[in-house]
Formats: sequence, C-alpha cells, structure tokens
Amino acid sequence: EKLFFTFWARKEAYLKARGLGFSVPANQVDTANLKILRVQGRAERVWRVEDIDLNAHYAAAVAGEGNDWRVTAVRAFTAPAPS
Repeated sequence: EKLFFTFWARKEAYLKARGLGFSVPANQVDTANLKILRVQGRAERVWRVEDIDLNAHYAAAVAGEGNDWRVTAVRAFTAPAPS
C-alpha cells in the first residue's frame, strides 16, 4: 500500500510541476526511475522527482526541472495517523 502512494505522489508531483495536471493519464507516467521520467514512451531527461520522507503513514514527493537541485530541508511535523 505504501508503495502505491509513493508512486502516486511522484506522478502527481511531476504532472503538477510540468503544469499538465491530469491531462496526461497517470498510467502513462513511469516514475519507477527517479532520475529520468518517461511520459508516453518519450524520455524526459530534464525532470527529476525526489521523495520526501514524512512518516510511515504519508507519501510525498517534489519534482523539478534539471539535475542541479536537491531537497535540502523539510520541516518536520507530526501528522496524525490515518483513521
């Protein structure tokens, strides 16, 4: 279950960063490789996704263009466990 949400967060981060929303079906975005994203079979070499580790109950990711950036700080917060 956690793996599903991890991949979903990656897809959503990428689609939002590109400004595409869900105009591209999520099943056409391959986010298994975090360095090179594939959309509809084309290599998108300039976009990268990084996972953000919040806690065991949540998945989050951030996407950006290029490889010259990194996530350096994420503010910790206490998220309630899902009910």
